[in-house]
Amino acid sequence: EKEPWCAGARPVTDIGFVSDAQYTYHGSVTHTETGTTHLLAQLHHQFDTLDWDSDFARYKVVVLPDDHRLDEGRARKLRDYLGGGGSLLLSHESGLDPEGKKFALGEVGLAYQGLAPDKGEYFKALAALGDGLPSMVHFWYEQGSAVKALPGTETLARIWKSYFDRNYLHFSSHRQTAFEQATDRPAVAQRGRVIYISHPVFRIYARHSYAPHKILVRNCLRRLLANPLVRVEAPSTAQITVMEQKGRRIVHVLHYAAERRTPDIDIVEDVIPLFNLKLALRADQRPRQVYLAPQRQSLKFDLANGYAEVVIPEVRGHQMVVFEG
Repeated sequence: EKEPWCAGARPVTDIGFVSDAQYTYHGSVTHTETGTTHLLAQLHHQFDTLDWDSDFARYKVVVLPDDHRLDEGRARKLRDYLGGGGSLLLSHESGLDPEGKKFALGEVGLAYQGLAPDKGEYFKALAALGDGLPSMVHFWYEQGSAVKALPGTETLARIWKSYFDRNYLHFSSHRQTAFEQATDRPAVAQRGRVIYISHPVFRIYARHSYAPHKILVRNCLRRLLANPLVRVEAPSTAQITVMEQKGRRIVHVLHYAAERRTPDIDIVEDVIPLFNLKLALRADQRPRQVYLAPQRQSLKFDLANGYAEVVIPEVRGHQMVVFEG
């Protein structure tokens, strides 16, 4: 009964993240790919996984997570993309030349100084990037890169050093040693439409799922993508997917809370419904009608600030919302 809204539908996206993973039947997905996918999905962004042959011009933001070094051809492709109005989010070693000595893109606006001097470092966001982040320092969990902001580059978060790296000579009862003081090194920096994060935040998120790292990425994306395709007041466990058929767009809301009940299998047993879910889809013009599918139940909607806004009465596992005309 749901097939009429699924047959021939194509995804609508505004973010692409670049992957170098070589996928096989047995899989070789890295922690970086896993972390990027989890972060973007939990933030309800619409995204595609790209390779270096993809057409970047289709996307408002391209993400280069953690370890994409750039030869001349890749650097040229990114310059062309930025010149066409695109935005770029990089982290850790992404953007460096093949030897890892300097940034291959001057548009990053940073001088590379090598790996961070300490394996254990913290960050604290400045006011411009602090929305939703507790006003405290947060641990990175993995070693990152040391960079210096060049004139014209804005520091959005700053590195804090720890007293020492925890090792056999210097003991701390916790996984990390307490922070000592702020440094002048950026943890996050922005120049124009390029934002750089100094640590491998996507790989770290796959391994640790520390919420402040997700909020940090969210705030960076908000600066690069002020008007995302969809806005929704939903828990991070809900998956939001926008599809398109001729004359209509269909938003899928999927909410099945999985639980790890065996060492390596997530079990879905109980459906936890969501009620009165606020959803807004970017719209160039007023839709002719909005309704639930397959129920064909009409929904009241408003058009405000370039978005068609509705309230979904109930999501019990899966619900489609159709914006037609």
